Amino acid sequence: MLRPNFTEEEVAHIYQLFMEYPSGVAKRKLHVVYLKALELSHQEIVRIARVSGDSVTRYLRAYIEGGVTALCLSQRHCPGSALLPYSEVIKTRFQAHPPHTVAEAAYEIEKLTGIQLALSACRDFMHKRLGMRYRKMALIPL
Repeated sequence: MLRPNFTEEEVAHIYQLFMEYPSGVAKRKLHVVYLKALELSHQEIVRIARVSGDSVTRYLRAYIEGGVTALCLSQRHCPGSALLPYSEVIKTRFQAHPPHTVAEAAYEIEKLTGIQLALSACRDFMHKRLGMRYRKMALIPL
């Protein structure tokens, strides 16, 4: 069981950050560390903060190793698109020769970059990254 030592200044600083911090994840971590600074047991912290026992241990270990700054860092995984380096090339190609269907666009992207996309991923990339819109094509009545 981890038992970090807290000074009165540290406890006051952790409480102030806990009350003022805007991020929900960091606020939960600060709450757990603050409860531990009040010398509550792990089981009581789990019950009060509604986190798992492993999370309590992980948050306390992060505090011991890196202090308050380690608790406030966001470590969410945000994967990037493999097509981002090619977006300008794809955009100029599609402006010169617009694809008629999403399948044709996916084929052109694969030919240009070597990256194979599902139709839904291709549609999302064209809409979100390239700013393209869907156009319904139909014959003009006579």
